[in-house]
Amino acid sequence: ADQQVRLGALKRVHTPYPLEAQTVSILYPTRMIPRKTKTFLDFIQDNIGRLHSLV
Repeated sequence: ADQQVRLGALKRVHTPYPLEAQTVSILYPTRMIPRKTKTFLDFIQDNIGRLHSLV
């Protein structure tokens, strides 16, 4: 997912308020998750510890 950030496919969002990590569950009718959704979820999962440590 870091590669997607470097390519500009994902962008970091800066907010005026601290962010708090939340649990997210996503259900799809098949096991095939769309590529953009998987990239987004991978990015969030990879960075959740870093986001939490900054808050």
